[in-house]
Amino acid sequence: ASYNNLGLVHRQLGDLRQAKDCLQKALAIKLKNLGPEHADVAASYNNLANVHRQLGDLNQPKDFHERALDVYMKNLGPEHADVAASYNNLGIVHSQLGDLRHAKDVLNQAMAINLKNLGPEHADVAASYNNLGNVHSQLGDLNQAKDFLGRALAIKLKTLGRKHADVAVSYNNLGRVHSQLDDLNQSRDCHERALAIKLKNLGPEHDDIAVSCNNLGHVHSQLGDLRQAKDFFGRALAIKLKNLGPEHADVGVSYNNLGHVHHLVT
Repeated sequence: ASYNNLGLVHRQLGDLRQAKDCLQKALAIKLKNLGPEHADVAASYNNLANVHRQLGDLNQPKDFHERALDVYMKNLGPEHADVAASYNNLGIVHSQLGDLRHAKDVLNQAMAINLKNLGPEHADVAASYNNLGNVHSQLGDLNQAKDFLGRALAIKLKTLGRKHADVAVSYNNLGRVHSQLDDLNQSRDCHERALAIKLKNLGPEHDDIAVSCNNLGHVHSQLGDLRQAKDFFGRALAIKLKNLGPEHADVGVSYNNLGHVHHLVT
């Protein structure tokens, strides 16, 4: 338990190598004392999977989440909340690996369990809608993506209120899909709402503000409002320069966006 707690703290501090080492020690002790099918072993598999995912090693998280799912299924049955969480974790990893069809199937299983156990307005159901919406967007099924992301937003608005950071995330996701559907005015509205929430919660110089400014720059550019696009891209660049330094790849992207708009203006 001490190794596990230390690992989680190291993860929060961003010391991922040390976190992995501590969590591996916790897992080894649990396996020796509890056996491979104990629920606490499954919890360790999930913790290790999350650290490996942050380290960019996606194949190892898939294996760990599958092991955790197998343990939970044997101990808790196919409709337990921990089984749904494992399906959700697996779906995210499959999505990151580019296996979108498998991701969709696994996330649908998580959704079905959450709906049955929690009802249609729970935060975990909103998370499932959000994850499924993002996968459908990657698959090019944009209307289904819009539907799922809209449901996630509705639940968050009802349970969290209009000013919560998770609501901004949903507006951002919806804005991206509306842009792909060429519904640019709706996309602009979503990104503006996301930006307003982020400004209130994070202040004007946070990295997430740059993301929203960049999104709005693209939408205004597509709408032909090039002066406004230039302003948003400029704001994004200024934040990135301050937070990341002049040689970061994201700064290069902002210079490219600004250059493109300046070319169109002239």
